[in-house]
Amino acid sequence: MNVSIIGRKVKITPEIRSYIEKKMKKIDHFIDHIYDFKLIITRERHIY
Repeated sequence: MNVSIIGRKVKITPEIRSYIEKKMKKIDHFIDHIYDFKLIITRERHIY
């Protein structure tokens, strides 16, 4: 499975990347037909 992690206004550290990849392996165990996964993490401020 190809995992793309994009951070907008957020720095994706190696720790964050490894955490996400570890969680995605669990999802891949249940759903076999996922080939690509794209995750966008965005930091938004002043949302009320």
